[in-house]
Amino acid sequence: MKTLLLNGLAFLAILTLMTACITESACDREKENYAVKFEVTDYQPDELHSFDSLTPRSISLSFYPKNNSEIVIKKFNSEKGTIPIEKGEYDILIYTSDFYDIDANFYRGIENIDFVESHTRNKVGEDGVITMVEPDPLFVAHIEKYVVGSSLDDIEVEFRPLVYTYRFCVEVKGLGYVKSARAQISGLYSSAYLKSGAHREDEIAQMVVNLTKSGVDRLCGEFRCFGSHQRSDVERTITLALVNAAGETKTVRLSNLTAKIKSLPKGGVIVIDEKIVIESGGTEGGFVPGVGDWDYDRRPLPI
Repeated sequence: MKTLLLNGLAFLAILTLMTACITESACDREKENYAVKFEVTDYQPDELHSFDSLTPRSISLSFYPKNNSEIVIKKFNSEKGTIPIEKGEYDILIYTSDFYDIDANFYRGIENIDFVESHTRNKVGEDGVITMVEPDPLFVAHIEKYVVGSSLDDIEVEFRPLVYTYRFCVEVKGLGYVKSARAQISGLYSSAYLKSGAHREDEIAQMVVNLTKSGVDRLCGEFRCFGSHQRSDVERTITLALVNAAGETKTVRLSNLTAKIKSLPKGGVIVIDEKIVIESGGTEGGFVPGVGDWDYDRRPLPI
């Protein structure tokens, strides 16, 4: 009886091992990697710029499996490459902001494709307004329900921008009294969700931009951001800080810009009709000691 029991247990053990091997073999076949090729073929322009001359230092690809298994994240130092990836259905997010020595953009929410978000360093004021660092160009592509293992098609990517370029100029009579200048632009979005291009509607951001001389009597500025805020109650303004040779500051808030800036959600030229007149380079011209309530470093105007 004991012998029969031992023989039965041995047979059961062998059967279990055989079953495990068969199952493991099937699993190995299921987990077989496939070579998926990708290539970036185009960069869509924003309202002011085409980006044909831009070359990214790296491109990030995130594969989000439909079966809720582990996310696959790859980075390539090229606009094309080959990715070994398991058979299955994926949503894919492809993006880059890596164009310069230091990438100004940060990313959060990577674990969920709907909440992957780009932002920059910022400082929140007592009023809740965010002063943000200018973002670098940001390009994104999103592919839904890509099936690895059932198609030989390569992934061809046409990038769309999520950071936009704005430009403005203002006429300043008496510009010779000004040695350096900056502008604070308010009423901007603080970040962007990569998949949808949507924003945090409850956050309002502002930026500080260096200005340059253009001709005898014009100051011009150009900046990048995630777009002008579209909430109806948000005020959108441009405030100039003009500094004379003595380090005194004349602050001018330009009027009637809320509607104009709102009408440019994805970049463009902000038309300013208002003209600034500076009668003298001292207190008579409106220059006072100090720089107001926003950070300012005195830089000479590029000529």
